[in-house]
Amino acid sequence: MLMISDKTSGISPLSKAADTEEISSVRQMEEKPLKKSYKPVKDEYVPEEKEKSIGRYWLGKGEDDQPKIYFDDPGEAKKAEKTSGEIPSGERVPDEKSEICRGSTDKVDREIEELKRKIEELKRQIGSEKEETKRSELEKKLSQAESELRQKDTDAYRRQHMTFF
Repeated sequence: MLMISDKTSGISPLSKAADTEEISSVRQMEEKPLKKSYKPVKDEYVPEEKEKSIGRYWLGKGEDDQPKIYFDDPGEAKKAEKTSGEIPSGERVPDEKSEICRGSTDKVDREIEELKRKIEELKRQIGSEKEETKRSELEKKLSQAESELRQKDTDAYRRQHMTFF
């Protein structure tokens, strides 16, 4: 067997590598047991003084329906409290340009009326139909329409499909 390393390269045989100082110091470190013991870390509550309120900001619409940031100064609220003797409610007073939303269930009402008309029409067709195959198809359509009507003719459905303006 031939040795691959020679004196000009940085590779040395394994027997020489075992004798180096670096490896012996690492072996000594591994053999030494760790003597440090750590204390368990616990969270601790530290009470703080309550900070003064710096005010309240909110987003609203200004002139020409442009977004505007409003500010309630707590100093002004205290002055108003002292002068009027009333405690401010903290609620904003709606401006003249505030929006009023109204809900409409007209679309849902029309759907329900159409279903009721469809059910009446299907009942008439079933009464006048003489063939059993067509009659059974119409009865299936009738049961589907009735189940759809039961689903849509509820308050929950009306609230979900309400349109606002």
